Order: sequence, then C-alpha cells, then structure tokens
Amino acid sequence: MVSEVDVEHRDGIAVLGLNRPVANALAPSVRRALHHEVKAALEDADIRAIVLKGMGQGFSSGVDLAEYEGPLEDPWVGDLCGLIEEAPKPIVASLHGAALGAGFELALAAHGRVADRATRIALPEVTLGLVPGAGGTQRLARITGAQVALEFLLSGRATVAGDAKLRRVFDRLLDGDPLEEAISLASDMAAAGTWTRSRDREPGLTDPDGYQRAVQAVAARVGDADSAERDIVRCVEAAQLLPFDQGILFERTQFEDRLVSKAARASRHLFAAERRAGAMPELSKGRAHPVNIVAVLANGQMAVEVAIQCLDAGHVVMLTDGDRQQAHAIKARVSAIYDAAITRKRLDSKARDERLSRLKIAPVSEGLKQADLVLDDGTQAMPEGAAAIKSNAVWASLQGEMPEADRLKAVGAQGQHVVLKYSRPAHSTSLVELAVPADTGPDAVSSIVQNYAKAGRTVVRSALFPGLLRENLFFSLFGAALALCRAGVSPQKIDEAASELGFLKGPFAMADAEGLPQVQNRHKSLCEARSQNVPEALSLLSARIASGAKGRAAGKGIFLYEDGGAHPDPELADWLTEWRRNAPLELPANTDVMRALHAAYINEAACLIEDKRVLRASDLDVVAVKGMGYDRRRGGPLLQADFAGLLAIMQDMKKLAPLDEAIWRPHPRLVEMVKYGEGFFGRAV
Repeated sequence: MVSEVDVEHRDGIAVLGLNRPVANALAPSVRRALHHEVKAALEDADIRAIVLKGMGQGFSSGVDLAEYEGPLEDPWVGDLCGLIEEAPKPIVASLHGAALGAGFELALAAHGRVADRATRIALPEVTLGLVPGAGGTQRLARITGAQVALEFLLSGRATVAGDAKLRRVFDRLLDGDPLEEAISLASDMAAAGTWTRSRDREPGLTDPDGYQRAVQAVAARVGDADSAERDIVRCVEAAQLLPFDQGILFERTQFEDRLVSKAARASRHLFAAERRAGAMPELSKGRAHPVNIVAVLANGQMAVEVAIQCLDAGHVVMLTDGDRQQAHAIKARVSAIYDAAITRKRLDSKARDERLSRLKIAPVSEGLKQADLVLDDGTQAMPEGAAAIKSNAVWASLQGEMPEADRLKAVGAQGQHVVLKYSRPAHSTSLVELAVPADTGPDAVSSIVQNYAKAGRTVVRSALFPGLLRENLFFSLFGAALALCRAGVSPQKIDEAASELGFLKGPFAMADAEGLPQVQNRHKSLCEARSQNVPEALSLLSARIASGAKGRAAGKGIFLYEDGGAHPDPELADWLTEWRRNAPLELPANTDVMRALHAAYINEAACLIEDKRVLRASDLDVVAVKGMGYDRRRGGPLLQADFAGLLAIMQDMKKLAPLDEAIWRPHPRLVEMVKYGEGFFGRAV
C-alpha cells in the first residue's frame, strides 16, 4: 500500500508530506499515518526538527465532509494538533496552494509557519453550520486578536496568506515554493533550542479592553439566536477568558454540539448537493470547448437578461439583427440596467463601459459563424441561407423544449444542441436547468457545464419533458396555493406559510413577479401535458387578469404593490368571498397551511424522482434553493421532509387529497418509502 504521508530526511530535518489525492484531505487513514510519522520522528535521535508539507497542488483541504455523517475516527485532528504543539522538537508548516479548514488548523498548531503569499487559507466551517473543531478559534484569536479572528472566522471565505491582516500568523512569507525556507526555519529553531508554541503566542491578547470591545460589537450584530456564528463569537471570547486547555475543550464541546444539529446537517447536505449536481455522465467522456463569443437569437426581456448574464461572465455577446429595431432596443435596455447598477453602487462606470464594449449587433449569419454558444428562444425567424455554426459550438434552446428539426438542420446543429431553462431573472438567479437530447454528444454537455460553472451558475440536469424541473415543482406548489385559497385561506396567509416553510416569496408573490398571464398560460399547458383538467381554482387568475391586475409590473396582481411593498387588495377580498360562496369547498379541520404546501412539493418531488426526470433527489433541493428562493440554511424541502418524517407528511396528504387529488393524493413512491422507513436521503430521520 502506498503511504499517505511521504517521509524524507534532510540534514536531520524530517520532511513529512501529506499525499492523498485529491487535495490531501485529512481522512482517518491520513491522520493515523501522520500521527505515526510524527511520533517516529520525535523518537528518532537523529532528527532535530520536522517540516509538514502537502504534496501536489496544495497543503490540505481539511476533513472530508462525508466523515461528519458518522462517528469521528481517532485520531481526531485536534489530537494531532496537540501532538504537534507539545512536541519536544520544533515543527514548521510549509504552506502552498491551499490550507483549508482542519488543514489550516493543523498549520496553526505548528511552532512556525512559512507560506507562499498566494496560498489560499480559510476556516469555512461557519458556512456548514459548524465551528472549527481542532483549536482554530483559540490559536487564531491569540495570535491575531479578536477583531481579525472574528472577521476571518465569520466570513468563512478564503483569503491569501499575504493578507496584511494576517501578518502575525506567518513567520516567513515568500513568492513561490516555501519548502526550503521552512526547512531553514526549522533548522534555526533546532539550533537555538527554543521556540514558541502557538498556545503561548499571545500578541492578540495584549489589549484586553480592545479585545472585549471587538467581541461585544460582533456579538451584538450576530444576536442571541442559536447559530454557528454565535458559538464562534463565544469561542473567541473564551480564548481571552479561559486558560488555553479549557478554551480548547470549550471549542470542542461547541463543535460536537453543532455537528449533530439540524442546521449543520442542512448546510452540509446542500454543500454536497451543489457539488453533486454538476456530476453528469457525459463529463467523463466529453471535452469542454471554451466559450468566448455568444450569439443571442432572442427578443424581449429574455434577451436582455441572458445578454447581461453573458456579459457579466466575460463573453462577447452578439445580438443578431433579425429585427434590427428590436436588437437596438435590447442593447439600450442592457445599458439602462447597468446604469441603474451604478446608481445603486453595485457597479462602477469603468466596469459598465468594459461590458458594453463587448455587446455587438450583427447579422444572423455573422453571429452564427463566430459564436461558440448560440442562445435561441425560437422567436427570430431563420433567414434563407443562414450560416452553419462552428463544429464545436453549442446550440441552446431557451424555450424549455426541443426546437423544430428544420431550424437545427438549417444551421448544422444536430448533435450539438441542448435545452436550457434559466430561472428568471436570468442575470441574477443562479439556476440553469439542462436537458440533453438523445443525439447530442458529450462535448456539448461538457462545454455547457464548464461555461456556466465558470460564470458562477449552478447547472442541474433534467430529463427533456414539458416545463423541466422548476416549473413542475412550482406547478404543484401554486396549484396547492390555489386550492387552499379556494377553500377559504387568504393569499396573504398562504404566502406567509410559504415563508415559514422556507421560501423567500410565497407562490402568489412569485406569480405576481413573473406576471399572471404567463403563469396562467403555463399552468394550463402543464395541465394538458399531464392529461389533467384545468382546476376551477385557476379562474382566480382569469378574474384578476380581466380586471387589469396582471402582476407586480402592473402595480397589482394577487397583491397591490404600493410604497415598495405588497399589500392585500380589498377588491380581491370581496371577489374571493363571492367566489367561495358560489362553489364552497371545505378546508379539512386543523389544516396547517405550511404543511399543506410542503406536502404538495414533496408529492411532486416523489413523482419526478420515480419517473427519472431528475438524476438524484438532492438536485431538487438545489432547484428549490437556487431557482425558487428557498432558504439555503434549511438545506432544501426534501431534507426538511426527512427531518419532519415522511409518515407525517403522507398523513397530511391523505387529509388534503379531497381538495385536489392531483396535488395531494400520495404518490406510490412515497407510500413505498414510508412502508420501508426510508427517507429521501437514507433511512428516515
């Protein structure tokens, strides 16, 4: 078996190299090997000092998240840190690439740290609902002081070792490979016979009053709510108030409590789900081609939004002039949106001008010949003799369905086409759904996934079917809202319940934002695709549209939009009273509106999973968070269903089914899961 810790002896210095692909994660086997090699070096009379380094591209990415789902194996990282810190020989960490999480905590325990200035360092545990668990809060706060430590710990973001705020953390910084300098420092320490343990480095504690002011200011901002942020503040405060060993124990207790909390489990679930979403079967076979030029064959607001998204990603955007007046109107609208961003101080004029310099208007054939990616909403007519696209370009249909075969044939896009569905607005919402026709090659899929990942978008794979994933999930959520409203629940209470469930906006506010005519047409279309009757409750939208209440852009839809907020419409309240009187529908006793909405979402999710419309259940939680405004701190509606228990949710469905069988009749897949005690993500919680 290949060792996961390489050992090299250099003039009495033991150089121990973490060597576990990928990224030198501190798996249990690595920790055992490192513990063994450190002990061996300490017991070897010929060894004067030790240098820790990472093999390959970086020092260490820390602990694999999967390990947090079960009992932590010995030796834990904190045990290694204790062994390193208390070592009777000097130990120096040589950092390059990245030192993240427990990897950085390992370095903090060393007696000296030498780093390439560009090394990325982070303690990202807060983003996973955790606190560091191997002494990171105690050692960092003692070195840097409370203000710097709290900023670093609460952001969870990576910074570079050369950041001036972290100057006390590193003994030596240089540009390039730090190994030789680390060996030199270790040799100097051994020759001097003295070194300072990190527990005894206390420059950050020299101003006790300032330390407390920083802690109190951040504590006031974080608040008293049960959160990882609050626990991190308490740990940093403990670094000043408690002896080191007690501070370490306090941190470990907070870490273990957080580890089993639902909030931390939700954060870890979503982090893993987002990473899994990008795993598609074609990626191992396909070659991604770079996207530099994007041709936009689209009109209206969609063209504006995708043009901005592509400009923000650094692409050259060519608006094709199938309708030259429309192309200039789109360009003017893009410019106006950037101007508004400058007014709101989200962009400066230099960045706006640079983006607009990459926005061109060109004939259709010119755009097709140059483009690496064509975004087509199907609204522009294809001119006679249109040029064929490049052999490695991708043609993406934006209407959520396959374009006409003749359209693809005219430009030679067969085998190079995909279907994309942006969540709206496309320039500010991160979800992009991808459906792949059977004849499309793996290069096209790889190119799309790489391009949108670089642009900070999350691509989720969907089967090719009407509406794709998000629209079908919203179909059931909105259908449930309509049925509940028909049975006597006010739109305001329904949207409040959706907020309680975890959505930023309720289904009626979402519908208003999109526009009621569009929502109505899509709902009817999906009813037809499902061979379902259009629900009578949809007449609510017909009545609102007929009265001129077409959505937020019109100033009123389901709600009135005045003074920057949404308010109940008294006219709608009167109409609802009459509507319900003419065809009464009884709401089941003790109906919990939030649970009713959740049940509708979960029933639809079970159907999508059973019908293989989605690659994996966790993708539907990603869709909710990235495309429907669901609170990422909760992990997703499916994870919350596991927490609540599928049996309880199925019982809600059975009670609600008389309101609308199509929405709440328990799907056979769900019944089967309950029968065998399963959850969406393993055994029932």
